[in-house]
Amino acid sequence: MEFLWNNLTDKTDSGLTRYDTKMLQGLSVLAMVVLHLFDRVDFQGLYTPLLYLAGKPVIFYFAQLSDFCVMGFAFCSGYGLYKKYMCVGGKQKNIIMGD
Repeated sequence: MEFLWNNLTDKTDSGLTRYDTKMLQGLSVLAMVVLHLFDRVDFQGLYTPLLYLAGKPVIFYFAQLSDFCVMGFAFCSGYGLYKKYMCVGGKQKNIIMGD
């Protein structure tokens, strides 16, 4: 648990770590499951909702909010490619100076 706390509170690097991107990918997987299971208003015979809001199940609104799953994966892969490009050969590149 101490490793997790140190990883979350260490602010020496301004970017995301590999652990952070794995957490975002895991959250995206959970959001994808919620989206595909509960993003429907014709739920009769599938599940029994407990709470309703404006005539629709509350889980339907949570499913609508979890539509970020593809964007989460796209962000993680783009960020990883960017970090890989910036550190080619063990040398940090500087985009502004053209190095």
